[in-house]
Amino acid sequence: MLQEIRERAQGWFAWAIVVLISIPFALWGIQEYMGFGQVPVIAKVNGQEITERDLDLALHRQRPEPGEAVDPDVGQAQRRKAVLDGMIRESLLVQAAETMKMRAGDAAVVATIRSVPAFQRDGQFDMPVYQQMLRQQGMAEAAFEQQLRRLLVTDQLVEGIRGSAFVTEAELRDSLRLTEQQRDVGYFVLRRADFATAAAPADDEIKAYYERHRDAFMTPERVQIEYLELDAARLAAAVNPTEEAIKGYFEEHRDEFVQRPQRKARHILLAADAATAGDKLAEVEAKAKATLERLRKGEDFAVLAKELSDDPGSAAQGGDLGWFERGVMVKEFEDVAFSLPAGQVSEPVRSPFGLHLIEVTEVRESDQPSLDAVRDRVVQALQRAEAERLYYDQVERLSDLTYENAGSLDPAAEALGLKPQLTDWFGREGGLGVLASPKVVAAAFSEEVRGEGRNSDPIELGPEHTVVLRLRAHEPARLRPLEEIRAEVSAKLVEEKAAAAARARAAELVGRARAGEGLDALAKEAGSGYERVARLGRRGAGVSPAIAQAVFSLPRIPAGGAPAFAIVDLGNGDAAVAGLFGVEESSSTVNEAQAQGLRTALAAQQGAVDLTRFQEALRGRAELEVKPLSAEPGRPLD
Repeated sequence: MLQEIRERAQGWFAWAIVVLISIPFALWGIQEYMGFGQVPVIAKVNGQEITERDLDLALHRQRPEPGEAVDPDVGQAQRRKAVLDGMIRESLLVQAAETMKMRAGDAAVVATIRSVPAFQRDGQFDMPVYQQMLRQQGMAEAAFEQQLRRLLVTDQLVEGIRGSAFVTEAELRDSLRLTEQQRDVGYFVLRRADFATAAAPADDEIKAYYERHRDAFMTPERVQIEYLELDAARLAAAVNPTEEAIKGYFEEHRDEFVQRPQRKARHILLAADAATAGDKLAEVEAKAKATLERLRKGEDFAVLAKELSDDPGSAAQGGDLGWFERGVMVKEFEDVAFSLPAGQVSEPVRSPFGLHLIEVTEVRESDQPSLDAVRDRVVQALQRAEAERLYYDQVERLSDLTYENAGSLDPAAEALGLKPQLTDWFGREGGLGVLASPKVVAAAFSEEVRGEGRNSDPIELGPEHTVVLRLRAHEPARLRPLEEIRAEVSAKLVEEKAAAAARARAAELVGRARAGEGLDALAKEAGSGYERVARLGRRGAGVSPAIAQAVFSLPRIPAGGAPAFAIVDLGNGDAAVAGLFGVEESSSTVNEAQAQGLRTALAAQQGAVDLTRFQEALRGRAELEVKPLSAEPGRPLD
């Protein structure tokens, strides 16, 4: 662990850390452990490789949650391409940051780690929890911290570009003028349903529409699979250690259950690195002594920590560092903290980070608990150990049996006491449960499983959680016969013709309005309600967004000029006729807070534009090799 984790506290990038620790080993593991296959490279960015595994991981991370709306027009191939483009952009940013020699300091890395809820106990960073989490994911501390360091550097570059954007006073005035502008508009709606003919389309029309829209009437390819599942967590639940085993484990591992001496402390840090000397050091020392004097006079420690401490992680918590054992903080800090009685503030303590004023708030001395006090922990440890042994023994047997009997799961199921499980039908978008894994979906549609009817290789869904699957049934993509969906095709044709008729009628009425006929009279003729809004704001409250956007896109009318009119497609087959009769600039003034809010929003918009242009420039100069992608996960085109 980084030495500086002993001092720092909270960061600002915790969400990314959870992604780093929760995704990689949930997707990959046993196949490498068992030695299956090579991972194809699908892109190279200035020589840096992006593999199919990297893409599958990113796709998994961006899967929609159950119930989340998904655009049906965006196919799997488009999603894969969009995610790969994002990975290329990210790789280019990392390389640019490295070229600029940007670095993330140890303090920032440590502060971020300490802020991750998954690494905390009772709201405070806990070193054993941190180490256990990484062990469970099979990650070394150094590797994890290096990934985090790169993430922080990239964020620093992105925020630097975004944060450098600014807005001039002229731009602010123009934006305020346009934002507060109001328009005098009138409109009426022609509804598609009013143009639907009662007569059914002729057969030749239905056939022609069906032929023009064959893709819309395809059923996607889908499969049904059965699978065997090995899960160490379930194996552990079935393990019942004997009393003799429980006592033996406790005696052999007494040291693991010893409560080592701990201190709960808070501090005020006045920053000064190892190079600080002379007048600068004297200034920090004087400030430390003055702060100590204020504490001795009765001022609240937490209040002074919030006011004065240079530790960005603990200052907001009144300097609270939580509980810690020896070996967590730097030696200079620990030596004092473990020698102080509770409630006493130390003299200034010099460390590589500066001067600390330390107060120990609670003390826990060493303690050897009884077996009864830690029985549950002992039982869980025995269950985990036995479950791991059983799991790795069974997963090896599962691999051998399903390979040797490639046409059936039954021999492996019988030998291991497993019950084959059957899924519902699913397509390449996957589903819930095991079907949420892109590796399971890729295997189900692979040539080996779908084409040759063989068992899949073992697929690890998470740490000590493996499945092997085989095809149960397959339905290729097919064009639904016209005889089967004639009524559906006819209904779509009627809707399309009605929408075209509504738009044609709207175009006719707009022409007449431009010729001078009143919009209200035209609405009455069309059998539609006429709406007039004298002061419509740009946000268009109470008006269809499409209508508001259309009338604010029309050029402003000069004094005494003729109204302007537009046809508005409302997106559901309905059409609107809208007119602009006047523009009124706002005479109201905004206060400084409102102006600053708009200034910030405009700068953020400009910053986003600047970042996009920067990324486009990086890509334009880069040496890129990108293979064409298949719509099927795990199978780039050759």
